Amino acid sequence: MKLNRRLALALVAAAVTVSGAAIAQQRIFFGVATGGTGGTYYPLGGMLAQLISNKAVVDGKKITATAEAAGASVANAKLLGNKDIESAFVAADILDAAYNGKGQFNGAPIKNLRALGALYPETVQLITRA
Repeated sequence: MKLNRRLALALVAAAVTVSGAAIAQQRIFFGVATGGTGGTYYPLGGMLAQLISNKAVVDGKKITATAEAAGASVANAKLLGNKDIESAFVAADILDAAYNGKGQFNGAPIKNLRALGALYPETVQLITRA
């Protein structure tokens, strides 16, 4: 499965400021929570992290992004809610449940979530903390 180049560029533009300025020695670390290493989220997260690491600079600081193997959608929404990760792959139905405090998130909505874009027809969303 190929990650649409246009979508990848839009995600990076939404997440960070790309600069042609000289890269300072300081780095900003940016984690992308995925699923298990054998699933679909992990290689997609690796490609996104590589793109961010190769191109992104914020305030003269190079972004070093890594794909983090995690428990997929529910666990990833909780990581974002706890501010333990900068961005994550979360399925749309889980995002809705987390934001509105339904299902596994009953009574504990996570309101600091924002969708950045859909990846493929499964209606998966990449989100980050607000």
